[in-house]
Amino acid sequence: MSGIFGWITGDAAVEAPNSVAQEMSDSLAAKGNTLQKISFDRQFALGIRSESQCVHWHESDDIAIALHGYPYWSDSSVQSLAQERGHAYAVAQQFVNRGHEFLSELRGAFSIAIVDKANRRALLAIDRFGVETLCFARLSGGGVVFGTTADAVRAYPAVDATIEVQTIYNYLYFIDKVCAPATIYKEQEKLLPGQYLLYENGAAHLRQYWRMPYGSSNSQDERSLQEELLEALRGALRRSISDENPNSIGAFLSGGLDSSTVTSLLAEVSGQSPKAFTIGFRDQAYDETPYAITAAKHAGATHDIFFLGADHMLESVAKIACAYDEPFANSSVVPTYFCALRAKEHGIDLMLAGDGGDELFAGNSRYLDDGVYQKYQRIPSIARTLVLEPLIPWLPMKDKIPLFRRASNYIRRARQSIPARLTSSNVFEQVDFHQIFEPDVAATLDPMAPQRFVEDMFFGTANATDLQRMMSVDLRITLADSDLRKVRKACELAGVRVRFPFLDDELGAFAAKVPPDWLCRNGEIRSFYKNAVRPILAKETINKSKHGFGLPTFEHIDRNAQLQALLCDSLSGLKARRIFSARWLDLVTSNVRQGHSGQNCGVAWDIAMLEIWLQSRGPVSFGQGMPKLEKFRVPA
Repeated sequence: MSGIFGWITGDAAVEAPNSVAQEMSDSLAAKGNTLQKISFDRQFALGIRSESQCVHWHESDDIAIALHGYPYWSDSSVQSLAQERGHAYAVAQQFVNRGHEFLSELRGAFSIAIVDKANRRALLAIDRFGVETLCFARLSGGGVVFGTTADAVRAYPAVDATIEVQTIYNYLYFIDKVCAPATIYKEQEKLLPGQYLLYENGAAHLRQYWRMPYGSSNSQDERSLQEELLEALRGALRRSISDENPNSIGAFLSGGLDSSTVTSLLAEVSGQSPKAFTIGFRDQAYDETPYAITAAKHAGATHDIFFLGADHMLESVAKIACAYDEPFANSSVVPTYFCALRAKEHGIDLMLAGDGGDELFAGNSRYLDDGVYQKYQRIPSIARTLVLEPLIPWLPMKDKIPLFRRASNYIRRARQSIPARLTSSNVFEQVDFHQIFEPDVAATLDPMAPQRFVEDMFFGTANATDLQRMMSVDLRITLADSDLRKVRKACELAGVRVRFPFLDDELGAFAAKVPPDWLCRNGEIRSFYKNAVRPILAKETINKSKHGFGLPTFEHIDRNAQLQALLCDSLSGLKARRIFSARWLDLVTSNVRQGHSGQNCGVAWDIAMLEIWLQSRGPVSFGQGMPKLEKFRVPA
């Protein structure tokens, strides 16, 4: 992965700083990112490795700045300076004059590291939505090591790599990812979206420079606000393709609302036929190509469709799993990768993705579900506590009769807090964690830690309604920690760049002000948004039900002996680590072999990807829940 890296130490000097900096740079090596700049001495280093379009660099005797991504400025005079002298030079001027406050005017997708050599301080920051990432480790003797990936930080000699079993538990709780600010390693952290780290006087301090500005517009005219949204979308597309060769731009097109919007507006803003790319499946339950074809025709797009099979999954899954700097098991990365690969083969250099629309404009069905659950709380408490809740456990055959089972599940979920409902659909909902982990491991776990984490996030969103708080959680966990990592890595592996028009700062600020009651209503998600984009989308696109960008993972596993064997071998490898219960692993493995893998709701896939990732990192010792990992190189 391309990005930035470096360190600033306290009084200690780094032996062979050139070699250390180069090793950190090599950990970021990826297809096409051969441009490298490094500055160092024995107490600081700063470097950047990327494609030329993403590199912004400035160095003087007093300061060094590495800025990665696609920045722009809200202040027109600073934007003019950046266009004349470069964005990194503009940052230098702003940082010297204003300190960290310049971040309030820096826009776009970016990560940034500033080393103030004269004053022995450093600043690290990432963009508001977490398109870019930055990991860091605090040094025991004072100082900070940082890098775009955990791999880059690990390359620094004094940074250990310890994996706690609680982190593995949290990974399964959140289904397929390690959520920021944690990393897979105990010694490292990640910056949150809209956060910066300031190191000065020998100490590192974390602060938020931006939060989603939830509120409500004073507008009483919904139609006017919808027209304003359409203009904000056009502005976001213009910024996404400015200074780009229009002939080398493509768009992901699933046929859903957001990808269709991006494709249609790309045609409008660029003034030419856009190039759209779609992944199809032979399994009709997953295939959305008819909707994608409709959207492509409506936009006048040149349309490429590639049908993905089990063989494609088999050839790519280990490569993809090993390429991440942390365990990551979102299986839809596979079709995303092949879609980006097809685009690369057709001469595309930059892909536009529709991620972010659901989290900004209330596009997840659980937002409507929550309204249904909240109706339960309106029943008088005496009826709930003295009649309904005591009655449910005694319903005859409640687990076998669908009506009784639904009633029991409804009451159980309605009694949960909103944050608990947001993230409770995981393996621990069906199986007690004591059955999943070895007894000595289970004894060390805090099963409520992930829920407290989500509750802090939910209730920490100030001046917001429950719907806005749910969207805020999804912006962090669903978008920044999962979907953006998925798409960025898939595109990197394919050798193309990617931008996310929905995550334009101005568009995001606008979305935060749309009255929550307008976002989804009358049993329809995205109500406000759909009415806004009706003039530019096909009727079939507006009216289609939500599908998602997934793939028939377990159908492929059930039909492909080699893919099934890969999963089973990985599950077998986990046994030797003595983290998970051997009995439970045997059950999961048996279900995979017998073609019943769906019974485990994806957990077989999640832990198999964990094992493949661990194997790529070298020997691991899980002693008392704290494994030590040796230095490694990811297989080519």
